[in-house]
Amino acid sequence: MGYTPAEIMGNADWFPQVLHPEDCDWVLAAMHEWHATGVPWEHEFRVIAKDGTIHWVRDRAVVVHDEHGEPAQCQGYMQDVTARRRAEADLRESERRYRDTLEGVNLL
Repeated sequence: MGYTPAEIMGNADWFPQVLHPEDCDWVLAAMHEWHATGVPWEHEFRVIAKDGTIHWVRDRAVVVHDEHGEPAQCQGYMQDVTARRRAEADLRESERRYRDTLEGVNLL
């Protein structure tokens, strides 16, 4: 997404600031629930890259516990799935146009 580790690490405001406005509320609510339950996290949502472009990401993470069973850290990764999301949207549009064409054909 174009951000340096220094811009991300130790900056609690970074993640909410890069979330797409339409996804921000539900993603933060889901994160809050994830922190409370520790259930593995896997969601797709939009983020705003440093250059201002919007990307879809798949975010996966787990809570790692210490030897006493207490949450010690989170481990995870984000994968850019923008190309796949665009291909899916293009396919849906193509299918819609195909249906519209077939509906317009007068079959005798």
